[in-house]
Amino acid sequence: MITLIVFASVAVLIAGILLYAHSRPDYAVVARSLRIQAAPQKIYPFLADLRLMGEWSPYEKLDPLARRRFSDASRGTGAVYEWDGNGKLGAGRMEVIDSAPAKRVILELDFFRPFKANSIVEFSLQPVAGGTEVRWEMDGRRPFLVKLIGLFLDLEEMNGRQFDQGLASLKALVEGPQPGGYWSGTGAEDAARLTAAKAA
Repeated sequence: MITLIVFASVAVLIAGILLYAHSRPDYAVVARSLRIQAAPQKIYPFLADLRLMGEWSPYEKLDPLARRRFSDASRGTGAVYEWDGNGKLGAGRMEVIDSAPAKRVILELDFFRPFKANSIVEFSLQPVAGGTEVRWEMDGRRPFLVKLIGLFLDLEEMNGRQFDQGLASLKALVEGPQPGGYWSGTGAEDAARLTAAKAA
């Protein structure tokens, strides 16, 4: 009898957790911003070119050996970047769906692994005194598994910390005198892109 009561109590507890997870918001927004001492035109190439994004993105650091594929054009509407990495990086795809030079870049982001999810990412550039306010925002639907994991891990805060790290790396890259990022030395073509962006 005691065993049945224990099993029943555990079942009720699990059911309660699942129901609570299901009731949580279906969408989440993560946003961070940072002031960079440079004009929007100087920063824009590092946001608009998916290859150059790898020079400062904190996510690329999770698996430098991941398999990566770029569309023929790595910038502008329709540019695509796909990756398949380790358990930390996972697998996914991003596509530029809108951009305005020196103003904004909007991406559609699809995660395939470790779970499926779809988000819209927007980088916006706002001129301010002494430079540019760069805002990184991600809006996405949260599947049930993400909501369940979110009961035990603050995923929004974790992503927010990654955004902070990425923006700090972008700031150092744009303001610094020398090229240098996570993908440095990976190929002559990417090195040329980086050098040209730094000289813009």
